[in-house]
Order: sequence, then structure tokens, then C-alpha cells
Amino acid sequence: MTTTGGRIPHAHVVVNNTSLETGRRLQVLDPLELNRSFQRLEAERGLPHLSNELLARPTSRARRSRGERAAEARGERSWVADIRARADVARALAASPAEYRSLLAAMGVELADAARRGPRRDWVYSLADSPSRRIRGERLGLDYGRASVCAAVIGGAPPIDRGAAIRAAKKAVAVGGRAELDRLADAASTIWRRRARSLAALDGMAAAAERARRYEEAEALRRAREFAAEKGLLPQRSERPRRSPARGEGEAGAPRRQTTRGRDPERNRDEGRGQR
Repeated sequence: MTTTGGRIPHAHVVVNNTSLETGRRLQVLDPLELNRSFQRLEAERGLPHLSNELLARPTSRARRSRGERAAEARGERSWVADIRARADVARALAASPAEYRSLLAAMGVELADAARRGPRRDWVYSLADSPSRRIRGERLGLDYGRASVCAAVIGGAPPIDRGAAIRAAKKAVAVGGRAELDRLADAASTIWRRRARSLAALDGMAAAAERARRYEEAEALRRAREFAAEKGLLPQRSERPRRSPARGEGEAGAPRRQTTRGRDPERNRDEGRGQR
């Protein structure tokens, strides 16, 4: 037991990297889940604990300018906030950078290459009906830059009904329902970050958070569940996952075609521009 510079007591647990019995090396496949288990143990014992859940849109990584904050203080809606909300929806639905671009286009946001600034590459987001309203991705926030988006969407999206989500976004934009667009963005981000596959899964997550006294997290999950049920974004229960074919085989045992497409989104010029 030691203390930090702020005199907070904590313990260090040292584990051998290699098992002396089996010779196998320790592998932590999900470090975040391991951390969650520590927090659950603390909560069950009535000890102070933290939450590692990333549920709402990441405001700490969303860069709000002075002008945007001033507009919010006056109760006004910034066009930058509109772009950010649509980007949140697109990121939750996309399984590739090409799909991210296509989904943004469906919601009235154009994506183009930004001018190079040193080694970093970025995008410029602009409103299709107001091209002069444009902003670089990383000025929206770190999560909206080209590198962050490409890394985030490669893992695939949860089974949110894309048609229902896009219809909800288009309707909100058409009628000026900015609050509705924000509800969609919050729900989609929550579902995406938790990889929830059904309404029942969200119910279970909310109940678990409630038992662990993570009330804010539980409320965010319930809001996402309510909106997903209202708009038909998720099924009540997810289907049982199909057995993966043997390595090197596709459907019905046929050899799987080898491909390198998708491994490096930067190699495919603008990630499928022709699919827009």
C-alpha cells in the first residue's frame, strides 16, 4: 500500500507475466473490462469508485470555440454544433471511412481533404447547403479528425438500423429540430461506445450500472434505450451470432478470397469517393 502525491492510498498488484505452471504469457484481451471489474469490486464493498464508461458524446474531446460557447449561452444553435452532431451519428453507423463519408453526405455534410499542415492529414467538414460554413475536423475536436475517425470506424458498427437513423436525422435537420438531432447523436454514440446489439442489452447495462450506483451512466443508457425504441434503431433482442467459418474458408467451405482492401484506409484514395 502506497500513497500518491495527493496522499490517496492505493495498492499495486504485481503479476508474473509468464505462468510458472503452464509457461503461457499473461494476456489481457480487454483492459477496460478489467478496470471495470476493479470498480465493481469497490462498489460492492461500499468503497469510493470511478466509472470508466464513455457514454455521452466526448465533450472533453470536442473543441468548442468562444463563438460557439457564446451562442450556447444566448440559447442559440451553432452550425458547428450541427455538423458535430451529424458526425456523431455517422461515426456510430459507419463500418469504414467510405461509409462515414457517405453517411455524412446523406445528412447534408460534405467531407473533403484539408490542406496539409506538416505530416498530419485532416478533413474539412462543410454544410452542403451552405458551403462557406466549413471547419477542419480537429477544430471540431480530436475525435473528429481524419486519423481518429479512421481508427474508430474500422472495427465495425453495432447493428443500428441505418435507414431509421438517417430518416430521423434528415427529419430533424429539415424541420430545424436541433434538440431531436442531439438526442439521436447521444443515443447513437452511447450504443456505439457500448456496442449494444439490442434494447434488451441496453436494459441489462442500465440495470448493472444502477446496481453499481453509477446513476448518471444508468440514466444515459435509459435515454439511449428510450430513443432507440421510439425510432426503431435496435431490435428487442439480438440474433444468435453465426458460427464463423474455418480460417481460409468462406460460405459452404469455399476458399476465402484473399484481399488487402480495408487494411489501410489511407491507401484507398479518399476511401471510396465513388460510393457517395
